Amino acid sequence: MGAAAVSHNKWTHKLDFPAPEWPIASFPDLKYPLEENVRENEADTKNVEDLIDIWSKKNRPVVGIITEPIQAEGGDIFAPPEFFKGLQEICVKVKRNLFQMDEVQTGCGVTGKMWAHEYFNLPQPPDIVTFSKKMLTGGFYYNSKFRPNEGFRIFNTWIGDPSKVILLEADKYSNILSKVRGLGLYGAVDFPDQKTRDIVMSKLREKGIHTGGCGSKTIRFRPTLILKKHHADIFLDRFNLVLGDLSVDSRDRQFQAVS
Repeated sequence: MGAAAVSHNKWTHKLDFPAPEWPIASFPDLKYPLEENVRENEADTKNVEDLIDIWSKKNRPVVGIITEPIQAEGGDIFAPPEFFKGLQEICVKVKRNLFQMDEVQTGCGVTGKMWAHEYFNLPQPPDIVTFSKKMLTGGFYYNSKFRPNEGFRIFNTWIGDPSKVILLEADKYSNILSKVRGLGLYGAVDFPDQKTRDIVMSKLREKGIHTGGCGSKTIRFRPTLILKKHHADIFLDRFNLVLGDLSVDSRDRQFQAVS
């Protein structure tokens, strides 16, 4: 809801979705060429201060300022560093206000720096920085003073938890593996049938990994007691390669059967 409230590009993003009524300040519109329009392009944050004052009088105080270093969806609009310094000064002056940089499109080195706001030489870091796109995930980092005291304020059922991605990845070959079980170094996993199990054992042996079969479709793991983490990493890397190849072969066979 918060993200939709500060997006003002496409109406389809907000269709049938409630959003808070938040004040919107104008972003600078620089005149080019820059060297010929220095005075016209002087940073002005008065409209932002006026909005904060107006909303305070409405008994709806502004608690923060959110801005992009470059207004991306609005047309790749740039603003001088002094503009962002002015916004931060407003937040510092009104102590309850936080200064947030939206680096969803500009973050992760695309501008030549890790974060575009590094070009502004701000007196202090932004209070919150959001990121996504090239980071291959969405997230944020923030000043420690905004860290909530209560647990589950940030990661919970409703807003996601990155650790769950790890659990999902652990189920990568659910069409091949089942009943993963074990106790200490005593482990086993089942395959769909004996033929698949034997193929995996054979492919692992070609990669220097010896495993044992038991039951009708089970591979059992019996490493030595001197097993180290790097041994387990070697096994998992090669096991993953074998299972990946098996998945590709299986999909190819299914495609050929359908064709």
